[in-house]
Amino acid sequence: NPDFISFADFLWCTIVTMGTIGYGDYYPGTYIGRAIAFSAAISGIIWASLLILTLSQYLTMTSK
Repeated sequence: NPDFISFADFLWCTIVTMGTIGYGDYYPGTYIGRAIAFSAAISGIIWASLLILTLSQYLTMTSK
């Protein structure tokens, strides 16, 4: 894809995708690239969910 000129462009696209921000300034053009971006989006959602779950469990703990 001509949008990905450097490795930094690829990293930016991955971080934005995993953070579920999705600016759309860089995007993959091949099917393999789209599959990687899709898996990055799913893993970003899972990581964010686990973080929220862990924090909520930590904050709702009470001492006896």
